[in-house]
Amino acid sequence: MKRPSRIWQFLAVGLALLAAGSLQTRAQAPAIVRTPIAGTTLPSVADAPRSWKLLRVELRAGDAEPAPPVVGLVYVLSGTLAIQVRGQTALVHSGEGAVLKEESGASLVPEGKEKASYLHFLLLKPEQMNLAHYPADCAMELYRTSAPLPGLKAGPYAFNLTRVTFPPHMPPNAPHHRSGGALYYVLSGTGSFATGGTTTSKPPEIPHYEPFGMVHQWGNPGDEPLTFLAANLNPEGTAAVVPGSPAP
Repeated sequence: MKRPSRIWQFLAVGLALLAAGSLQTRAQAPAIVRTPIAGTTLPSVADAPRSWKLLRVELRAGDAEPAPPVVGLVYVLSGTLAIQVRGQTALVHSGEGAVLKEESGASLVPEGKEKASYLHFLLLKPEQMNLAHYPADCAMELYRTSAPLPGLKAGPYAFNLTRVTFPPHMPPNAPHHRSGGALYYVLSGTGSFATGGTTTSKPPEIPHYEPFGMVHQWGNPGDEPLTFLAANLNPEGTAAVVPGSPAP
């Protein structure tokens, strides 16, 4: 039997090394990290129109503020927030979050001698819009939707907050849409957002709204990880993110 030439042996070894390197690169490619922060189930969101509102709140040491009497999600940016409800206290540290229910009657107090800074995502009925506020010297409104959330249906909805991190140089993900709706806040890094043939940059401290039916893509062209919060509303038992366009 004729033996393979030395050139073919070298080629075979080279191809095997390339294949192994490619597999290793795919195996080691950084993945998207999704960290659940807080969540609950709302029995209905179809009984009245709903709107998003986002506040940034800063409470000084010794301050105590009643939570707005509406359903919402909080995310602590710095310090520690004590949530006091009917004699019970829950501590929410930096990078953590909690659900605040409209009937909770909670008081919000910075823990210790440092101020507490946090984001408050509020899901509002029309008559609650004027209730969703803090004193002007401790809160800043960052965003509110200009129209009620479209596409909401009868039945329970998941209402939750997730922190998402995209690795550096991540190409745009596949086109998709929300089954309910989401309000984002970019914590760090700069993302790219594409919809309707237009791509825009999403730098830190920028809110971003995705209504039901908006087909879009996210990517991270930068050298640093992209991390954002997603306050999300989706029908219970249905994925929050759905590939492609919604059914007509």
